[in-house]
Amino acid sequence: MITRRRSLKLAGAAGLAAAGAQKARASTKPDVLVLGAGLAGLYAALTLEQAGLKVQILEGSHRVGGRCMTAYDLPGQPELGASQIGQMYARVRAMAAKYGVKLVAPPANMSSETHQLPMAISLNQRPVITKPWAQSPQNPLQGAERDLLPNLIYPTYVNKNQPLTSLYDWYDPKFAKYDTQSLHQFMAAHGASPAAIGLSDYDVYADTTAGWSALDALRKNFYYGWEAQHGMFDTAAGGTSAIPDAMAAHLATPVLFNKFAHHITQDKSGVAVSCEDGSTYQASFLLCTIPFSVLRGITLDTPLPAAQRRAINEMDYSKIVSVWVKPTRNYWEEDGLPIFLWSNGPQERMFAVPSRVQTAENLSFYVRGEHAMRISGMTDQAAFHYLTENLAEIRPSTRGALELLRVQSWPDYKYNRGGYAYFKPGQINDFGQSLALPAGRIHFAGEHTAKLTTGMEGACESGERAAIEILGV
Repeated sequence: MITRRRSLKLAGAAGLAAAGAQKARASTKPDVLVLGAGLAGLYAALTLEQAGLKVQILEGSHRVGGRCMTAYDLPGQPELGASQIGQMYARVRAMAAKYGVKLVAPPANMSSETHQLPMAISLNQRPVITKPWAQSPQNPLQGAERDLLPNLIYPTYVNKNQPLTSLYDWYDPKFAKYDTQSLHQFMAAHGASPAAIGLSDYDVYADTTAGWSALDALRKNFYYGWEAQHGMFDTAAGGTSAIPDAMAAHLATPVLFNKFAHHITQDKSGVAVSCEDGSTYQASFLLCTIPFSVLRGITLDTPLPAAQRRAINEMDYSKIVSVWVKPTRNYWEEDGLPIFLWSNGPQERMFAVPSRVQTAENLSFYVRGEHAMRISGMTDQAAFHYLTENLAEIRPSTRGALELLRVQSWPDYKYNRGGYAYFKPGQINDFGQSLALPAGRIHFAGEHTAKLTTGMEGACESGERAAIEILGV
């Protein structure tokens, strides 16, 4: 078992090991180019710089942080991406402490896996259920399942039948059999009704339970359960973006922005990256931290193992669209129902998220999978109209009560092309051990390559691992 003290030691060990691993090499060009200024790229760059190397980060967008995205320009300054910093996020916490970013407990009314708030429920675009869920005639579940709220169905079946006992187990060959199953098949094998599995399709990383490796689901749920045992998560007092902003501010060489790569090549002497703006950069090594959903659109002119090439071309990312809105009146006081809505209709979830900077909560639609792809590509106003019209069908009090603030469509976001990386059935066995292997002078990092952790900590873990690889060459 990894304790908090052990985890913190691991986080600091890489810096000490890296500092003595290799002396700086005098050169007019960088020793290392890093593609992507998310947490993985920033963490790796700081580690490499600490060891004396010259590092240049090329970032395709105009900002650092990747999926850490605090909307400072919106009322309430909501988080459009990452927000929860677990007690065992040792590397993230170390960065926050080192660079003066204050972490604070979340508001008492923040919903989480361990703190469920009152929830309105609608199925199949019918009006919101007013009776208790367990007693509602619209509840399609069977037996003891009827007591499970829709968003707790799949975690309940996974956690009740969890075979993993450590963070390392998910890539132990003895658990490989779970990768041959989808989450759908795993739940069915443990007694879940078809109705329960059908509702679970609206609460998973993948598009559906049938499209998600049971082993990947077991791994992620084990990790977050392990995290929860160590206490409630924290948040950054100044917004999650404050952490990557602070990390970037302490780089010896500033990040270069609007450098979207379109061609990568290497030879015996080094690597070259050509960008869309016509610029080209060279270095002895390249660390690629960008999501595979983006990398597959870039020409990577170097031999790769077949399994690694499949990983780049086939690894999928969750389809998530969040639409942030402002209420023009308190419609929940009119109908007496909770603000938080769960539905399997086009509008899916409606969240009320406490704000750090105002008393009013931030409201947003949170749409996944097939429903997200229906609005992906729409104009912001068209997406807003589509969602609010569907919401008004099941909750009439909302008609005319919402004003559009922002649409964040991760599938459409050029620099990510999706939310969280996940494995489809069979993919861990196929390329799980190959996707992060160095390819000559090219190394890979990013949350999708993390071995033990996930989320923001997984990104930092991967950056640490890749930096050590480069320093060991």
